[in-house]
Amino acid sequence: MRRLYKGVLALILAILILYPFLPIPGDSSIEEDNRGVLEDIQLAILHYNQSTRLLVRGEAPGSGAAEEALDVASRLEELALLGGDGGLLGIMSTAFTSYAHMARAAAMAYNADIVHDRIEGNISRVIKLLGECRVEEAVSEWRSIKGQVNTLLDVLSLALDNATKVDPDNLLSGDHRDAYTRGLTILQGLYNDLNLLWTIMDMVEENPNAQIECIQGNMSLGLDPSSANIGGSPYSYELYTLLLKLQGGPQEPQEQGQDIGTGIGTGQGAGWGQPPSDD
Repeated sequence: MRRLYKGVLALILAILILYPFLPIPGDSSIEEDNRGVLEDIQLAILHYNQSTRLLVRGEAPGSGAAEEALDVASRLEELALLGGDGGLLGIMSTAFTSYAHMARAAAMAYNADIVHDRIEGNISRVIKLLGECRVEEAVSEWRSIKGQVNTLLDVLSLALDNATKVDPDNLLSGDHRDAYTRGLTILQGLYNDLNLLWTIMDMVEENPNAQIECIQGNMSLGLDPSSANIGGSPYSYELYTLLLKLQGGPQEPQEQGQDIGTGIGTGQGAGWGQPPSDD
């Protein structure tokens, strides 16, 4: 029955698309409303795609992007309230709700883009310095951005909170579901890898023998290199190779980007709860 409802919903949306072009006189305001609904669904997907891709590139969005995404979310939420709880209208309501969550996730991701753009180079530098066993320099660089990393984790957590409320079954096409999955993998991957880096740096800061152990390749971190989400964030491979170098022991990297349901990786960053404290 649910599949039948989905088919009917798709038919209704197809009618909405074609309605303004049918040779039947109609109220121009209704035609504009129909176009507006479809445009907002498309905008929700567009913002979600753009905001998560910018996270991978370490770039900031254009001015007002987050506000535009929030406006789209608000309009879709209003439509969802009109749908009711059951029957066909209920199915339509859940679809609008899922797209609204995507738009809100996009707004939070845009905010994360702004922070990430400022510190992306510093994060890579911390990993590079530690990989070269320049421990004091790595710790100094890390301390200079630790507060901003914490802010980035907070905003990513908000984005994930909205993204994980989306029901992919309520999205209207396979392309939309694929886009949702890609974006969620990026959000989870970056969140998890930043938490992993936080854990590494906490251990390094607390270890008075970190310099010697780094050079010898026998630092006792107790972290599985595969906890770095290979392919899921801009830092995943760097973190993987860093953990191998610090702890020794060859291990093949594994793609983990397909695990989008329960959080990617097995380190402290798995999931998206509260980020580490500054204490």
